[in-house]
Amino acid sequence: MKPIVVSKVAAAVRYFQHLRDGIDEEDGVAMGTIFMDAVFSSTDRSKKDHRKLVVADFIEKNIMVARVVQERPFFKAMMVTMLNGIPTPPSKCLKGLEDLTKEDGAKIGKALAVVILSNVTSDAAVDGWVRTYPALLELETSELWLRGFFNTVVQKTLKNVAWGTKVRVYLGASLSIGDMASDLFMVGEYMGEAETAGFAHAILGMVGLSMLIQLLVAFLQKSRAKHKSEQVRELLLVLSGLKPAADAHRVSSGKEQQEHEMFDPMQDMIAGKVIELVCESIPGATLQLYVILSSNTLPRKAAFMSLALSMMTTSFSATTIAYDMDTSPEKRKYFPAFYGVIPDQGRMSVLMVMVLMSFCQVAARALSLSLLFCMSTGSGTAVAWLSTEMAVYLLVKVVRQDLPVPWRIGGLPSAVRIIIALVYRSVVKIFVDATGNLHFRHPFELGGAY
Repeated sequence: MKPIVVSKVAAAVRYFQHLRDGIDEEDGVAMGTIFMDAVFSSTDRSKKDHRKLVVADFIEKNIMVARVVQERPFFKAMMVTMLNGIPTPPSKCLKGLEDLTKEDGAKIGKALAVVILSNVTSDAAVDGWVRTYPALLELETSELWLRGFFNTVVQKTLKNVAWGTKVRVYLGASLSIGDMASDLFMVGEYMGEAETAGFAHAILGMVGLSMLIQLLVAFLQKSRAKHKSEQVRELLLVLSGLKPAADAHRVSSGKEQQEHEMFDPMQDMIAGKVIELVCESIPGATLQLYVILSSNTLPRKAAFMSLALSMMTTSFSATTIAYDMDTSPEKRKYFPAFYGVIPDQGRMSVLMVMVLMSFCQVAARALSLSLLFCMSTGSGTAVAWLSTEMAVYLLVKVVRQDLPVPWRIGGLPSAVRIIIALVYRSVVKIFVDATGNLHFRHPFELGGAY
C-alpha cells in the first residue's frame, strides 16, 4: 500500500475516533495514542505554548473530551500540565469532583511526573496518581475511557523523554554494576596482603556463584526460543555484567513476555536482582564488615565505601521489589487482602522510608553475622548455626509439601527440578532474612508461619 493511501487511512481512523461517544478503555488507548502522536510529532515542540495548542486542538476535534472539558473545566488545565515533563513535589488536593477548579487541575497534572519517578510501569504510575486524588477516582467511574487514555499518555511519555521509570530502573542497574565493580576493587586490595588473600578468593567465589545461577535462569528463560542465537545473546549479557541494564531497558520500554519465555520482563529483572543480592551483595557486605571488625589496623576509606555501596544496593533493590509488587494494579485487583500495604497518598515518602528501613535491616543482619564469625573458633560455630537454620527451613518446606517452586518448569528431569527448588528456596530465605521483604511472607514463598 502506498504511503499516501496509508496516511489517508490513518487520518480517517483518527477522524472517526474523535467522533465516537460512549466509549470504553480500549477507545481511551486509541485516543491517548492520537493525542500523544500529535504532541511528539509536531514541528513546533520548542514553542512556549506548544502544549496548550495541542491540547486545544485535540479538545476541539474530540467530542468526548470536549464534553468532559465543558462539564469539568479543570480537565483542560490538567491535560496541559500532564505534559510538563518536569518532576515537581505533588500538591495535596482532596476536593471532590464538583469542587475542582482550573488551578486544582493544573496541580493534579503537574503531580503525574513525580509519581512516574516512584513507579516502574506506566499502569502502576497511573494507578498511584489516580488514587492520590479522589476526584480522579470519582471521574473514572463515569468516564470508562479515562484509564486507557492516562496509561497511553504515560507510556508514550516514557518513550520520548529521558526521565521517569528509566531514572529509577537505571539507578538500580547502575548501583548493581557499581557494586560489582567495588567488589572487584576490594579483591585487588585483599590480594595485596597475605592475611586477606583468602577473602579475595571468597569474593570472587560469590561473584562466580551469582554468575552461575544467573546463567541458569537465563538458560531457562530462553530454553524454548526458536533461534539459539537469542539464548546465546542472553547468556553473553550475564557474562558481560550488562544483564541488569538490559533488564532495565526491557521493563522501562514496556516489552511484553514472549511465548517461549518462562518469566515476563519484570519477573526476570526481579530474579536477577534477588540472585545478585543473595550471592554477592549480602554475603559481600557481611564479609567486608567482618574484615573491618577483625582487622588490627584502621581500614582504608575504600573499604568503608565499598561496604556502604553493597548495603545501599541491597536495600534499594529489595525495596523496589517490594514496592513494585505492592503497588501493582493487577496484584491489588486480584489479591487485595495481600497487596496494598503502601497507602495511596505520599508514596514517594513511603518509598524513601522503606529504603531506610531495609538499609537498617541489612546493616543489622551483616553486623550480627560478622560478630558471630568473629566470636566463633575457626568460623565453625557460625557455619553450623547458619546450616542448621537453613536445614530446618527446607525440612519444613518438605513436610508441608511446599518445596517445589511456585511456577511451571515442566519438561525437566526430576533431579534437575529438585535442585532448582532447593536453590530457589535457599535464595528466598537468605534474601528475606537480610532485607525483611514483606511480600515474600506469602505461603508460596518463605511462608508467614515460618
